[in-house]
Amino acid sequence: HSFHPSSIRRRGRLQLRASACTHCYLISMASDAGVVRKRFDAILGPPLGPYSPVVVHANSLYFSGVTAFDTPAQGQAIEMQVVEIFRKIAAVAEAEGTSLRNLVKVTLFVSDLTRISELRKALYDIYGDDIPASSLIQVAALFSPEVTIEVEAIVALAKK
Repeated sequence: HSFHPSSIRRRGRLQLRASACTHCYLISMASDAGVVRKRFDAILGPPLGPYSPVVVHANSLYFSGVTAFDTPAQGQAIEMQVVEIFRKIAAVAEAEGTSLRNLVKVTLFVSDLTRISELRKALYDIYGDDIPASSLIQVAALFSPEVTIEVEAIVALAKK
């Protein structure tokens, strides 16, 4: 969908509204669940399919699979890709008033485990003392052979 900052459309119970934020388009659901879907195209790039890159619910940010696709890290070693991925996640978190210190859970989908020790070192450098719950899943392949890692993340928002 293409949104103009002043556009508002209704589809049943959905209300779509673009925000004035320079980093995202805000698509707001008028539902009892309080789910807000956000796009941070300037940071994450536009979604490549029918999904919301970031969803806000119950004081948490939920990130769909974030990759280094269409960045200088694409096609580079996995540790370079993970640094770029967490740079993106940190930028969105900061735009939402939080940081990687509030990273709750990550799921890493990895297509090549030959550089697992380099990946772990990069993750320790990224996390510092704030190590989240984490799962690592080996997959046969991701959507591009130049992408060897995809990260889903949950980040807590500051209480309002």
